[in-house]
Amino acid sequence: MTKPKDSTFLADLIAQARTDDAMLAFGEAMALDPDNGAYLDSMGWIYYKQGKLQKAEDFLREATFR
Repeated sequence: MTKPKDSTFLADLIAQARTDDAMLAFGEAMALDPDNGAYLDSMGWIYYKQGKLQKAEDFLREATFR
């Protein structure tokens, strides 16, 4: 079983180059801990890099409350 921290680290590395793959990796981490602010923040930045600004803002705002 993959630990959430391991998934987050992997997803962060992938996100730097391949946002679609990062989204898949973060899906695993968020399934284990959907209220984790660090995961929400990372998802926000991935959406930002994809140009999905409204989704990015939603995730980044939610992350500030976690």
